Amino acid sequence: MPATALSVFRSALLSVAFAPACALAAIFGIDDRVTAPGNELAAIGILTGGANVVYGSGFLIDPCTVLSARHVGGEVEQLVGTELTFHAGKLAATGRVIAAGPFQPGPPFLRAIGKDWMIVRLRRCLGRKLGFLRLSTAAAVFAGRNKFEVEDAGFPRDRPLGAGLTVDPDCRLLWVGGGRIAHDCATLPGNSGGPLLARDSIGWVVIGINAAGADRAAPEPFRASEVNLAVDIGTIISEVCSVISSE
Repeated sequence: MPATALSVFRSALLSVAFAPACALAAIFGIDDRVTAPGNELAAIGILTGGANVVYGSGFLIDPCTVLSARHVGGEVEQLVGTELTFHAGKLAATGRVIAAGPFQPGPPFLRAIGKDWMIVRLRRCLGRKLGFLRLSTAAAVFAGRNKFEVEDAGFPRDRPLGAGLTVDPDCRLLWVGGGRIAHDCATLPGNSGGPLLARDSIGWVVIGINAAGADRAAPEPFRASEVNLAVDIGTIISEVCSVISSE
């Protein structure tokens, strides 16, 4: 994207983020999450086996590869080589972490969100049956738009797993910067590692990996200082593609 177009895009996002009539995020207001209909997002599933982690979300980005948040694999220094299992619907496959962002010790709120990613290579390529999601960037998807509509999808732990994939369909991208995307989609434990989705001219694309939620007990309307954060795909896409091609 030309520099002038990118500047306009960033300015427009800032105007949305600090607009006085911000919409309520589901975690601050009405819970508008729904169960995803049909199999359109069948490539999104659950990762288990992480150290001291009950489960988190993840999604297929090619027939054999899952992308997720690093902390879903556990707060461990050596994550590459760890065995995890990806569950999607009635299918499951084991895999190995082949790449990840750096280990970040200390409290979660000190984590650099833009580095919170990992890649799992499956031994059985479930994407041949389930399909997989395309990766893109916020700048590419929203160029020339005045509305920055996004959705997130995953398996939050406040809902039974039997309910299926949970989607927050009515939320917005608020700002992009520092390897992070701020949005007002409901983000709870279990959502980590799931995709932040947008639509381009073809269909669904992933522009972020959900990594951190704001204060879930806050009763007041959404404010720019209370954001849910996702890893910006735009800052890691080259590394992800390089890892996949080398495999």
